[in-house]
Amino acid sequence: MKLHGVERFVVDVTKTLVRINTENPPGREREAAGYVADLTAELGLRTTIQEFAGNRANVVAILEAGEGDSIMLNSHLDTVPVGDIDSWPLNPFEAVERDGRIYGRGAADAKGPVASMLGALKMLIESEARLRGKVIFAAVADEEAAGLGSVNLVKQGYAANYVIIGEPTSLQLCRGNYGRIEFSLTVKGKPSHASLPQLGVNAINITADLIKIINTSWRDIYKNDKITATVIEGGIKPNVVPDYCRLKIDYREAARRGAEKVKKRLDKLISGAVRRKYKKASYTLSINNYAPAVVTSRKSKLVRTASEVLKEARLKHNPVLFPATTDLSRITQHINAEGIVLGPGGIETAHTNDEYVEIRELTLASQIYAEIITKMLSGEKDE
Repeated sequence: MKLHGVERFVVDVTKTLVRINTENPPGREREAAGYVADLTAELGLRTTIQEFAGNRANVVAILEAGEGDSIMLNSHLDTVPVGDIDSWPLNPFEAVERDGRIYGRGAADAKGPVASMLGALKMLIESEARLRGKVIFAAVADEEAAGLGSVNLVKQGYAANYVIIGEPTSLQLCRGNYGRIEFSLTVKGKPSHASLPQLGVNAINITADLIKIINTSWRDIYKNDKITATVIEGGIKPNVVPDYCRLKIDYREAARRGAEKVKKRLDKLISGAVRRKYKKASYTLSINNYAPAVVTSRKSKLVRTASEVLKEARLKHNPVLFPATTDLSRITQHINAEGIVLGPGGIETAHTNDEYVEIRELTLASQIYAEIITKMLSGEKDE
């Protein structure tokens, strides 16, 4: 399939998207969705902008190619916040092109993947690929938060037999992704004057000890899962022993265990420690949100086809699990579909102040997406 003109196209699209601020919160993906919608309309695709919750929006474009299976290309327009802009070596919204890379917030996660998916559609259309079926392209909002974009997408009736999620996997095939549970732990102690700490029950000290206990003990419970304390808040004044401490816990499941099951095990671990060591303290543990792990069979048609295409391109083709959570978790809760995660850029630079994507990977990703679609929608029956 010819790459003529695609490299400049994906570079220009990536840079334009990076220059549109879609930090989430608040999201404000409408401008980016409008830009993408103009591109898909120019390609001759049936295009719809789904607006919701103020300035939030998805763009959906459909390539119809007769009767057959359907594939959804799904990636997201929103990004995590920039944070302290002065800590960035380069302006995160300038989309600087340097040494074969594009730098900026969202370059890898996931405006580069969006551009590569658009590049794949351009290649399929301009090469007049002989397909049998339908390609649904969705550039969605809110992936970095509650996934409202993909949830709205499937609730509006958009479904497919196969789903390819565009995320920064360094073009490594991922046959699914880890799930994510966000817990809130609140420890209650007793206040006292800081000059008489023995009269109080220090909730911050207790929480710090519980973090150590969790970190050392959890590997014996579910060794392939990951648990991390990420946000902590406690105390009311520097001269008062803190009577409360709130902790956010990020939990990543390698298999679909279920939030309630994990909470029960975590609750048992914490309650045992509190009973043994901190009888005057109390705590509450709650689930804030849950996106389950998704693991697609190695034998599935989509995984086998993607592996074959990557092998032909001399890239890593043995499937692994994507370590982060993606919209595949949300989509497959509503539709029965085989799914993979695959895209340009590395997760190592995503969410950092030095985020970038390799231009070579952007172009190669377009070719790989197009080849996978061509093979999947060839009309040949899977054996």
